Amino acid sequence: MAGQFSSETKQKLLENISDFIQNDGRSFIGIDIDDLGYRLQVKLNMVPQKVYGFHYSLQTFALVYINFAFILSDIHQHFFKELQNENIEKINQSVGKLVFQMTYAISNGERLQHTIFKFLAPLTFTTYGSALASSSFGANNQVLPEAMDWLSAGLTSDVTSGRLKMASVFYSIGEMEKAEEILRRTEQLYNSHPVLSICSRLLRSPPTVSEDFAKVCIEDNEDCIKHIVAFCVHFIPQEINCVPHELQYEMFRSTQDDKLYRDPLYDCWMDWATVDSLPFLYFLQYKIYSHLQRQEEKQQALDNIKRTIVTEENISHIETALNILGQCMEQENRPQDALEYYIRSLQQRTRNNAANIHICRLLSRLLVAK
Repeated sequence: MAGQFSSETKQKLLENISDFIQNDGRSFIGIDIDDLGYRLQVKLNMVPQKVYGFHYSLQTFALVYINFAFILSDIHQHFFKELQNENIEKINQSVGKLVFQMTYAISNGERLQHTIFKFLAPLTFTTYGSALASSSFGANNQVLPEAMDWLSAGLTSDVTSGRLKMASVFYSIGEMEKAEEILRRTEQLYNSHPVLSICSRLLRSPPTVSEDFAKVCIEDNEDCIKHIVAFCVHFIPQEINCVPHELQYEMFRSTQDDKLYRDPLYDCWMDWATVDSLPFLYFLQYKIYSHLQRQEEKQQALDNIKRTIVTEENISHIETALNILGQCMEQENRPQDALEYYIRSLQQRTRNNAANIHICRLLSRLLVAK
């Protein structure tokens, strides 16, 4: 704020700050704006919660944590945007640097940085672990134990994304039972609390927050992100061997002409495979139950994908959900339904959409069959 205040204003600010320091911050409880003082007293158990205005206070707290989750998602994606064309050694160096910065922040008591790193680290560990697994699996059909360690370290980043990445790795290497167990546990966690899907690359208006959702925020503080936030699942190109082939098409969604209609700052995810957590969870279930020949559960997973697309208000990548549903329809030998879902996907996003590939591929297959 250098140069923003007059000398008189500076002096007044210094006096106020000195007062805050001398009374250990107790002056904050007298701030009326946004009910800040009252909410601090409630938080510190200094006064009982009152019915009047309390719902507003819950909403305010919840939106603070939701915005923090958006920031975390944005930082995480920006971190890997800079690395999306690098080899695994370069990613390893960057992750090592991040770990060093995190350790330094903790040891020096830098509270804000510590908090950011606390939640950013698991997201980063998951992506690095998946990229490492992809690299080793692509080279010798084996996944290094080190990769699984990194994935395990990122499991609790939020309700879904870390667990879904590990499940995707297990699915890709043929460990269906392990993948199914993770998915079952993830679904249980998702259904145990009200959960908000978050993707920083497709910002929407502030979400409507239910009272139950807000109560979890105020009870768990920033740890609520681990319990009620579902980040989108992002696979960078280095993770391709750990991505179901149906989703790999999303990495090639753009023609050269399409790229002219992309924002270089915000649309880096279009070179990745990006999908909302809930439809991806059900899609993996569909694929795994298909392999395990558990027909009833496979059909339930397919129905869940359809229901999610219709009923979930907060899906960011609806075109991708429709694309994977279309491919499920192809596998069910329902080409007309598949084509319908691909067309619906194009209605959501005309350009930079893998549905263009799927339509050409499907029509070609049908013509050859005739």
